[in-house]
Order: sequence, then C-alpha cells, then structure tokens
Amino acid sequence: MDLEKAIAAVSGAGWKLTTQRKAILRLISECRGHFSVDQIIAAGRDHSKTDPENSTLSQPTVFRTAEALAGLGLIKEVILPHAARIYDTRLDPHNHVVCG
Repeated sequence: MDLEKAIAAVSGAGWKLTTQRKAILRLISECRGHFSVDQIIAAGRDHSKTDPENSTLSQPTVFRTAEALAGLGLIKEVILPHAARIYDTRLDPHNHVVCG
C-alpha cells in the first residue's frame, strides 16, 4: 500500500487523520503482503522507541482502520476458514492456501 495514496484516500473520505491513524497507515504501508491486526500492534511496539505514538495503538483502532482501508480498496480483507482475520496489501489476483 502506498502511504501517500492512502493518506489522500483517507482525507478524501473525510476521515480525521489522527496521530494514531497516521501511525497505522505508515505501519501497514511497510507491510509486504499479509498482516493481522495483532502484527500491526506488535510492529508499533517495535517502532515505539523512534515513534512514541506507535506504543499506544489499540486493537479496536487498528481493526477499524484496516476495515476502512479495505472498504476504500487500499487493502484486501482475507477470510480463511478457522483462522484469524488477516489483510493483504497485494491487490493483484492471487490464491490463498490453507493447510489442514
């Protein structure tokens, strides 16, 4: 996900660009492929020394932001059977395989 494109889309949709939301957008833009809400929160904690705003990311805020980005077509929601919800920054058609 391109960070500048995401910021423009979020602003164009009328969202307030809070400090937390900007941090979430930046963290998601750094992902290359699949991620979960918990992975974004963990990445925020890892970056908290250089960006203190990342240490206060809440699960509901990350979830709502990811859902909204999926609604804007900037990321995809991937629903796999018997698995936690994940998101994908790759928008090109590709398959997801679940090993059981």
